[in-house]
Amino acid sequence: MSEIKMLTIDMLEGRGIPRKSNPDKIAFLSLSLIVPALVAISLLGFYFKNNVIISIDKQRIVHCKQSIAKLSEAAALLELSKKEKKYTDDCMAEVKKNLNRHMQWSPVLVEIVKTMPDPVLLTGIDIKQENIKKIVPSRIAGGQDIEVSIPIKTLRICVNEKSGSERGTAVRKFQDSIRCSPVFAPLLENIAVSQGIDTYKGQDTVSYQIDCTFKPKL
Repeated sequence: MSEIKMLTIDMLEGRGIPRKSNPDKIAFLSLSLIVPALVAISLLGFYFKNNVIISIDKQRIVHCKQSIAKLSEAAALLELSKKEKKYTDDCMAEVKKNLNRHMQWSPVLVEIVKTMPDPVLLTGIDIKQENIKKIVPSRIAGGQDIEVSIPIKTLRICVNEKSGSERGTAVRKFQDSIRCSPVFAPLLENIAVSQGIDTYKGQDTVSYQIDCTFKPKL
């Protein structure tokens, strides 16, 4: 049987007949479009992801800065509190030191009246204070000795003897009473008596000064 050949009549001279498809070429063209699209999508996703991360990091940075500012303020307040506490402690230490140096004179004056013999007349009382310089050991371990100012108090009791009494006897008795007094004894450093001439009711009399020097308080 003879082979029948089909004749192709092309009235459009080749413009109306579709070309045969090429799968390899189509696949290549598809890949050339898909791959850049996938890369673009990946880059876009990476870009948005980075923007989100950067935004979160910025918020964290702002939060950290705020926390640092609060901590700095708290640290400044703490430092101020420490300085105020130190100032208060120094003031309290100074007050305590002054209180330790302060002497209650009421018991001393009461004791003078109690121990004064009848023939002795009180004519005056005076209190003097002098500051002396003294080298004392440092309270800090290994520290050098320091020079401090120490107040020395002296109580001067001025008295006369009544007429008719043996001169000086009552005053010496008064001096011994002061020296042995439970109020004066722990406080006294020294007690001395001097005498002079005074006028009492228009007559010259012998006057006495009893100087009670108290122990210094460091």
